[in-house]
Amino acid sequence: MDETKRTPETILLTQQGAPNPWCVAAQLLLDINSIDYRLVPCIIDDHKEYIKRISGQTSLPVIAINDEIVLVDRYEIISHFKKCLPWNDDVKYWVELVAGENGLGWNRRLILVHEILSHPARYPQMVQPAMRLGANYGYCESTAIEAPERIQTIMRKITSAVKINDYIFENRLSVADVYVA
Repeated sequence: MDETKRTPETILLTQQGAPNPWCVAAQLLLDINSIDYRLVPCIIDDHKEYIKRISGQTSLPVIAINDEIVLVDRYEIISHFKKCLPWNDDVKYWVELVAGENGLGWNRRLILVHEILSHPARYPQMVQPAMRLGANYGYCESTAIEAPERIQTIMRKITSAVKINDYIFENRLSVADVYVA
């Protein structure tokens, strides 16, 4: 019997248009691990049914491997790839600082939402999406006003770490570096 080894097909559904940090990080993880993949840019509002059929949700990124393994959030994606990159409590701390709740990406979104909701006449078509995004990120005016200070604190920590090494954690690439990029 001829047993031909099949190359796994990996598909990355990513957000088309404005960069999504989680999509960029997922793409970097695939690239760093030299995994061949097919990039499928999606506009969430136009492709909701397709995304939901593949992943059971309507957010991105989604990584599908051989139609069997479907990774749908940053923790699943990190967990899948941490076998290939250093992972421990220190790296987890940095990933949370950058990509976790109230981390760098979180606070940047609060600032964006605040700008749009504070000036609805400037961004009339963005008000509804900003309200949805704000609901996901616990937006209120006070958290948005405090966000730049939290970002500065996070960036000082990252800058201090990279001054010691070329990377955030020790002197080698980790998932934390991917999320900062």
